[in-house]
Amino acid sequence: MKTIKKVCFCLFLCLGCIGCSPSTSLDFWTITYDQIERYLNESGNLGNDWHIGLQEKDLAVDKDYPELTIHKYGDQQECVLSFQMDAKDKPYIAYQYTMETEAALGRTKQKSLELTSTDAGFTKYDMKYTEMILEDGNFISQDTASGILQVQEDQTLQFDSIPLLKESMENLNAMIDDIEKTFDIDYTKTSFVNVPALAQKTNIPETEEIPEETADNIAYFSKPDINAKGFSLVTCLEINKTNPSSAIFSEFNVERQSDEFSYNISLEKQSQENCYALVFPFDSDFSYIAYIDETQAYLYDASFTVEKMVQDVAQGGSQAVFVLSTENESYKE
Repeated sequence: MKTIKKVCFCLFLCLGCIGCSPSTSLDFWTITYDQIERYLNESGNLGNDWHIGLQEKDLAVDKDYPELTIHKYGDQQECVLSFQMDAKDKPYIAYQYTMETEAALGRTKQKSLELTSTDAGFTKYDMKYTEMILEDGNFISQDTASGILQVQEDQTLQFDSIPLLKESMENLNAMIDDIEKTFDIDYTKTSFVNVPALAQKTNIPETEEIPEETADNIAYFSKPDINAKGFSLVTCLEINKTNPSSAIFSEFNVERQSDEFSYNISLEKQSQENCYALVFPFDSDFSYIAYIDETQAYLYDASFTVEKMVQDVAQGGSQAVFVLSTENESYKE
C-alpha cells in the first residue's frame, strides 16, 4: 500500500483587547486581516491552494480584532492559520502541526504538536504532543507528552525535549513565509514574535520517542506473556503525572498491535506508603491492590492484606499477579 502522508498545520492567534496590557501591541493581527481583506477584494480568489474565511467586523466581539481562518494546501499537506477571540477575551497565540503516516498493520499514525502562549508578550508556550493510532478512522491507542518552550531575552529558545518539535517549526516557518509573500506582509516590522523563525536559528534535536521526563503518564509494563492462542500480551499501568489518582490499566497484544482491553481506573491510597487499591469500572472483573514506587508496580489479588503485600514485596514480590516496570518495553510500533 502506498504510504500517504498528510500534514496539517494550525496557528491559532486568539487576540482580544480586554485584559491586554497597554504595552502589548497586536499590530501584526490587524495587519494580517487588513492585507488579506485587501487582496481578496482586488483579486477575488486565491485558487485551489488557499481557502480563507474572514469574519465580518460588525459581527466580531471586538471590531478591531475580527476572526479569520486561512487554509493553505500543498502536496499532501494542509496549513491552517486562525486568529480568534477566546472565551475570556484574553489574547493568546497557538501553533499546531499535525501529520499522518502509515503505521503497522495498515493503520494510520497521527502525530500532533500544539504550542499555546501563556503570557501577554507571546514568549512563553505550553507544548502538548499527541500520538494516536487509528484503524479505518477508529481510535486504537494514544500517547501524550507535555513541555514548555520559552523565547529568551536574546531571542534564543529554551525548550523541553518533545517529539515533532523540529519538524513542526520548520513547516510552520515555511507556512508563515508563504503568508508574508502572498499577502505582502513583513512581520519583522511588527511586534509579532515569530517563534518558528527563531527556531531555525536553534539546534532542535529530532526526537522520535516520547522522553520519560515530558511524558504525561508514568508507564509500567510487564514482560510479554504468551497466551493459549500464541499471542504475546503485555500488561500496562499508566499513571497520570498531574493527577496521580488517575490511571489506565490495559493489556496490549504485541502481534495485533492493539489493546485486548483498556480501563480508566482510580488509585486509592491505603494505610501504608506506596500502597493502593485499583478501583475499576463497575463492568470489570478485575480486583487488585498494588505496591507502586518510581520504577516498579507489584499487583496482587485484592484478597491480600496491605501488610502481607508489603512483606512479599520486601522479599521480591514472588506472590504478585503482575510485576510491572518502567524499564520494560512497551512493544508498540
